[in-house]
Amino acid sequence: MNCRDVSLVELERILNPAEVDKFLADSKLGAYGRMVDHYLASPAYGEHMARHWLDLARYADTNGYQYDTERQHWVWRDWVIDAYNSNKPFDEFTIEQLAGDLIPGATDQQVLATGFNRNHGITIEGGIIDEEYRTEYVMDRVVTTSEVWTGMTLASHSPPRRVNSRLARCSASSSHTTTPWSSSLLGW
Repeated sequence: MNCRDVSLVELERILNPAEVDKFLADSKLGAYGRMVDHYLASPAYGEHMARHWLDLARYADTNGYQYDTERQHWVWRDWVIDAYNSNKPFDEFTIEQLAGDLIPGATDQQVLATGFNRNHGITIEGGIIDEEYRTEYVMDRVVTTSEVWTGMTLASHSPPRRVNSRLARCSASSSHTTTPWSSSLLGW
């Protein structure tokens, strides 16, 4: 892989001529490794890698639905970028997002990580039934959590990822043949 390819893979951007010249001028042993380390240490690396996680977690700067009002959830986005840039171990990354507020003596950053659980759409539409949408929000979190961490869909839903209550009720009360959960599904 050449320096241009490394830049595209690690940062998703093309090198400027000065960066190419700097790499070509380094004739010492290990120049390629130093270039890769330089890119991995760049804040742009965390931004690039976090983008994929933010997509899976359905991060958005707005609440969705009809009014699509702005929300101040960028602090969680920045936590994810910082987690990538600091090379946070995946088990900590997972625990802090799912239950950071339950860690004994949790730091502000660990509590902030639970913002993952607030990535569902929120409606302020007049005439909604509060209990129905509370259930929708819970189901949306279940669907997202299961898809992100297990790669499995645990509930029926329709685009745009809003749970279809009628389908969910139908599948919950039906006697369709299903594959039971077992440790073999998870590779254990």
